Amino acid sequence: MVKELDDGRFVHYYRADNFSVRSGLWLPGVEILTGDALASLTGEWIYGPEVGLAKAPKWLLDEIGHPVRDELCLSRDGDVAGLTVEAVRRFPLRQRGTRNAAMVRLLCSLIGREFKAEVIKSVTLAWWWHWHREGLASRPDPGNISASLDATLARRTLKPANGVDHVARCLEIECPPLPPGITRTPYERAFAQALTVHALHRITNLGESPDGIQVTLHYLGQTMHARCGIAPNINTMVRLAAKYVSTPDRPASVIELAYRTERGWKGSASIYCLHGWLREIVEESPARSLCSLQREIVEGSAA
Repeated sequence: MVKELDDGRFVHYYRADNFSVRSGLWLPGVEILTGDALASLTGEWIYGPEVGLAKAPKWLLDEIGHPVRDELCLSRDGDVAGLTVEAVRRFPLRQRGTRNAAMVRLLCSLIGREFKAEVIKSVTLAWWWHWHREGLASRPDPGNISASLDATLARRTLKPANGVDHVARCLEIECPPLPPGITRTPYERAFAQALTVHALHRITNLGESPDGIQVTLHYLGQTMHARCGIAPNINTMVRLAAKYVSTPDRPASVIELAYRTERGWKGSASIYCLHGWLREIVEESPARSLCSLQREIVEGSAA
């Protein structure tokens, strides 16, 4: 269906059943409808609801989202060592008596990402041993882990995590050489590279603008570990960010690669506006991005 807006622009509506459009994504001239959203549409139509709603073409779905699946399939291999480092960071124990609740959250995270049962058990056991050595958990019990995994799966309330694996996408991007002199330590180099490939990913794969990309220090830390084998804690990430990202309160202490316009809070991402060398790099990237797709759609509608 096609609607002409008051300003002369056109909006194309498509149907996408059992599909999840990426959060925060907006394509000028395109609306993707799921569920009962069609019932809420009003206005003057060029080709209206009476002619039916076309199914979104595959090329568009590939660009903007991912299919929704209800059934879990624990078939994904994983790096036990890397996942253990992530588990210790994401599911810490602050005091004794909290191990079981944290372990259930860890199991749900690994199940949702559909790792093989052997990987899930190995990561959980290594995570438990870590906190046992820290004096915050009892001696690990593999039987307890297996029973908890079986009980969690038996509830059949979990669904596959349908989000984009941002770290995997970042690993597919080759980082351009950094300007000489902007990094002095392996940690600084890993952070600058992670921020660079993350920015390229957000812009070329997700269609975000250099004036506002979503960033979390958690994902940057995961990217640093996946690319360079460095596993920084959150305090280290904050210190590294202060060297390359300016905020309203302070300038970057080494070189400004980005300016934080909005601070993330309780799981939401911060918003970075890219500056200097990093902005030049992303604007010169030859990869086809959603930005070009948006222009094509608008130009095609106006033709």
